[in-house]
Amino acid sequence: YLNSEKYEIRPRDWKQAGRFGELIARVNEIRRQQPALQFNHTLRFHQADNGALLWFSKGHQVFVVANTDPFWMQHGWVRLPIEELGIAARQPFIVEDLLDGACYTWRGAWNYVKLDPADRVAHIFVVRPR
Repeated sequence: YLNSEKYEIRPRDWKQAGRFGELIARVNEIRRQQPALQFNHTLRFHQADNGALLWFSKGHQVFVVANTDPFWMQHGWVRLPIEELGIAARQPFIVEDLLDGACYTWRGAWNYVKLDPADRVAHIFVVRPR
C-alpha cells in the first residue's frame, strides 16, 4: 500500500477549505434527521444521462444527486421512480433540497439538474406532495 492515495494521511487546513466543513456538518445533521440515510440496505442507484452524476436513493424518502467531477460543472437528466412514489406522469410535485431548503417543481420521471463544484456539489432531495 506504499504510495496509495487511499492510505495517505494528508493534512487539511480547515479554515482555508471554505465551505467544505460547513457542508460536512450539514450532511451529518441531515443524516441524523433522516433514518433512511443511516442504513445502506435500501440503497438504490437510478438512471442519469450523464455518467459524472451519481443519482441514488435511500428508501423511498431521500434522493441524492452528486457531481463526481471535482473540477467541471456537470448537468443532465435524472430519472425519479415516480410510479413507485404514486405520482402521476403529468402531475407536478415538489422536491426540497435538504442542504439549503430550496424547493423545485418537477413534472414527470425525467428532470434536469446542474451541479457546479464551485457552487454546489450535490442535492439531497425529499419529495413533497404538492
